[in-house]
Amino acid sequence: MTTALPDAQGGSASSAVIMPKPAPRVLSIDALRGFDMFWIAGGAALLKSFLKWIFGAMPPWLAYQFDHPAWLGFSAWDVIMPLFLFIVGAAMPFSIGRRLEEGERPRSIYLKALRRVTVLWVLGMMVQGNLLKFKWEELRFFSNTLQAIAIGYLIATVALVHLRVRARSF
Repeated sequence: MTTALPDAQGGSASSAVIMPKPAPRVLSIDALRGFDMFWIAGGAALLKSFLKWIFGAMPPWLAYQFDHPAWLGFSAWDVIMPLFLFIVGAAMPFSIGRRLEEGERPRSIYLKALRRVTVLWVLGMMVQGNLLKFKWEELRFFSNTLQAIAIGYLIATVALVHLRVRARSF
């Protein structure tokens, strides 16, 4: 469905811009993405500062949840990266499914996916801090969450475009 924007006099002009209706969003995925991004973008520092202001220090049992233990345990912070991968995977059937239903060709979907994969991959290499410094000997081809998301996105795109719904559930 499209909506015509009114002209300057308030009437509908024949040269009015036609705006496509935005695709419906899955609010639970958006809420989970926002929760995850809050922690990635500095939520831990905000919480630590708040608790320090109120209590003087963060209790040790809570401080543990904001650090990566030395592979001898598990903390809430260890969920951030897999949660983001889950969010991307949970949103993809809705977005790619809608595009397929609208008749978008697989080639177009692949081109958009390859662009997204490339951007994520390069950003992941920049996050390492070695790409912009041109320290090629220290550059790791696959080493962080953005690159894991990129590979997962590429594989999931192929599966969503070519596999039947029943085959995707395994």
